[in-house]
Amino acid sequence: MPWKKSFLLTLLAATLTSTATAAHVAVRFGSLHWIDAQGGLPRLEAGRVLVPLKPACNLLGLTCRVQGRNARVGSRLIPLKDGFVPLRALVAENGGYTLTYDDVAHVAVVGTLPGVDMLATPWMQANNDWGVHLRSPYLGPLSVRETREAGRIRYTLSTHGSRLSEMTLLSGFPPGWGANVQSLDVTGAQRPSLPDHPNRDPGCRGQTQCAGTVGREALWVLAAVERK
Repeated sequence: MPWKKSFLLTLLAATLTSTATAAHVAVRFGSLHWIDAQGGLPRLEAGRVLVPLKPACNLLGLTCRVQGRNARVGSRLIPLKDGFVPLRALVAENGGYTLTYDDVAHVAVVGTLPGVDMLATPWMQANNDWGVHLRSPYLGPLSVRETREAGRIRYTLSTHGSRLSEMTLLSGFPPGWGANVQSLDVTGAQRPSLPDHPNRDPGCRGQTQCAGTVGREALWVLAAVERK
């Protein structure tokens, strides 16, 4: 019947243009939540935090390559499982990094030793340029719901109780995406407002969730979230 055909076509179109998944955010760089990456979101497995190799190495400023069933990071071989490696093993490759566990937020937190400032690394650059400007950063438990749209991905972040003021998404793009070198794209509350491209971000309006979009080609996505 015609209505059945129309219904099936509508359902098929919706399936092709928008799929959604949700997960708990397991890693934070300073005050920035790691909410997505090519290869998948960091995850907890058997008491360890596993992260996708290429995005993690990029964020940490490490040179990594796949060698058989391992990842070569500097002079070390780290076991590679489905493209993921233990975050602690990567952090150990740089003596200036620290890795702690936030029992309240249930996240692993990458930081630096006192007096250490590695601005050349992508996560430190993002944190120093955007994360430190948060007046009241939200550092608690956070979940992310991902919805794929035409050419972009919409991220809906939820605190499950705490009210939010604003959110900024920081996404790293590999060379070739609009530039010959790696670039950082900023969307949301802290995006610079220009005369021909004003920032009309509505903020989170005191809600317990907030949404924003980035291009699908992003290698990784960090979120700077502010409490109400």
